[in-house]
Amino acid sequence: MESVLAIGIGLGLRIVVDAATDDHRVGGVLVGLWEGVVLNHFVRKMPRSFDPYVALAFRVFVDFLFTQSLSRMALVVLWTLVG
Repeated sequence: MESVLAIGIGLGLRIVVDAATDDHRVGGVLVGLWEGVVLNHFVRKMPRSFDPYVALAFRVFVDFLFTQSLSRMALVVLWTLVG
């Protein structure tokens, strides 16, 4: 249930960030940091599960479908590693 909530909040955050900023760099950084925090939480909670990675891939894929920006996707993935 927490994973579904994290997916919903992550997608909601993307909508808010897109509405608040027109710059893909700032949006990519903010979303990437959020994704990093969420991924860290779920990996610590479920260390042997692939579910956090599948959920992350789903959110990044949906983000790419809506933005059609490879640079934003790369920033999200890069800042996910930082977060």
